[in-house]
Amino acid sequence: MARADGKRELKIGGRSFTLRFSILALATLEELWGCKGIQEIMARASNPGANDLVDIFYAVTRSHHGEDENLTRRDCLILLDSEGLGGITESLLGAIADSADDAAGEEAEGSGKPKPAT
Repeated sequence: MARADGKRELKIGGRSFTLRFSILALATLEELWGCKGIQEIMARASNPGANDLVDIFYAVTRSHHGEDENLTRRDCLILLDSEGLGGITESLLGAIADSADDAAGEEAEGSGKPKPAT
């Protein structure tokens, strides 16, 4: 579920996870995928494989869950496997899309152009 602050909530196995495509998430995906910049991340995320979905979940949970819970990539794989692809794909890719929309809006504000409606 999307929130006004660009975060999404995803419930898996009775646990609630906050998903946010932060600078930490961007840096994590750049490192995991060998990409540079949000355009390359978005291009790869537009047609994700199973490992990509695990990487995205791992990356977008780092700001809220990674350090506190010692959530590893393997933990993310097991959690996502228990849930199945149905509801997770939209939430994971939506977290990235929400942040890309926010970034576009911030650029538009700085340039004097109208901010896109959300």
